Amino acid sequence: PGYWYLTDASGRCAAVLGGVDGGPRQQPCPPGFYCEGGTAPPKSCSEGDYCPSKTSGERECPFGFFCPVPSGMLYRCPDGGYCPTRSGMWKACEPGTFCKDGFTRPCPQGHYCPIAASQPKRCHAFSWCPVGSA
Repeated sequence: PGYWYLTDASGRCAAVLGGVDGGPRQQPCPPGFYCEGGTAPPKSCSEGDYCPSKTSGERECPFGFFCPVPSGMLYRCPDGGYCPTRSGMWKACEPGTFCKDGFTRPCPQGHYCPIAASQPKRCHAFSWCPVGSA
């Protein structure tokens, strides 16, 4: 897995020679695809999949990152956003919460948090802001 043999339209092996003992050489699965091995052609990954070169099994984009297109690229979740596992795009932090390093936290008492907040903002003088204020 993670490699495949090139095949022609009929499914016969048409791989480049130069493998072990001069036989066909396996090709690494390209970024954006996953390979089950053998002569099965590469299959396209989906949004939310993390598929670097030679991907075979686990393809989930990890927590704290987003994978907008099926590729070998991981993008760190920006502050003010959250990225659960298999995120194809980051999501703005909900009002009343703030997001840092991929984690969502409730806005603390004495502060308010608008949409996509990366840190709490202190409430104005003579204002009362309970936990979760937006």
